[in-house]
Amino acid sequence: MNNTDLTLMHELPMLTKAYQRKSRAAALKKLQATEEAQEREYMRRDMRTSVLATIDELHQYLQGNVTIEAATDAARELAHQLNHRW
Repeated sequence: MNNTDLTLMHELPMLTKAYQRKSRAAALKKLQATEEAQEREYMRRDMRTSVLATIDELHQYLQGNVTIEAATDAARELAHQLNHRW
């Protein structure tokens, strides 16, 4: 073996550790992006449910099944949720 081969053999563990650090960092970044996407999807579904419930409450008011106060409360609660989320 010549000196170049010895130098490369000595540097190989260092390169491997650097690669492992980069690989771990990339995996962590990907995991964080996935978690953020899941949180956004959860929030979207939750808000969709709230909007549909409010629409149903307003529809019930139009049919005469609930009072204007109940419909107003539902609309206010939805507006509060929307303001809180954004």
